Amino acid sequence: RGWVARKREMMWAMGVTPKDLLRVQDRESIARKAVVPHEGSGNLMLFPNCEVGACPDETALRIFLEEHREPMRLAVLDRQGLPQIATLWFRYEAGALWGVSHAEAWLTRRLQRVPKVGFEISTGFAPYRGLRGQGTVTLLPDDGGAQLDCLLARYGIGEHSRLARWLQGRRNREWALRLAPSKATFWDYASRMREPEVHG
Repeated sequence: RGWVARKREMMWAMGVTPKDLLRVQDRESIARKAVVPHEGSGNLMLFPNCEVGACPDETALRIFLEEHREPMRLAVLDRQGLPQIATLWFRYEAGALWGVSHAEAWLTRRLQRVPKVGFEISTGFAPYRGLRGQGTVTLLPDDGGAQLDCLLARYGIGEHSRLARWLQGRRNREWALRLAPSKATFWDYASRMREPEVHG
């Protein structure tokens, strides 16, 4: 089979659907970001160049990233070099974590200067599970509108809602954030927090 067919299979494996492809303005950018299998393994890593610590089952992590809706938290350095937390919607796609930020937002300005961040995606209730780590953010001004569409759909924001209309009204100034993790750890306390069965 040719590279085009193989590339399509990899995109499907990483959750890049035809609907996503139609929404993204630069289709070739997704193809370049598609994860390449390890030689001889036949398996796909969730994040290229980043093995996730304490994660014996990447399927569980993939399901968590696809189903989890609580916003992602980013640790960004301010002008004084001190960490500051930013919270934003996210989605997993093609080996990276994606979000959007307005071109004039303080987060966008800080990431232009210091693209390295810490991040956490986790539940705020038991049983606790989540993913945390470090990575580098790439800002993509041309992909902001497409990613905004995907995020609104993912978080169930109706297209006629006040919030959606407000965000869409400034979509041309929304920038896509592509976070490529370099170090990450996954934790899942479901088994140890499960209530013991009572027999009798």
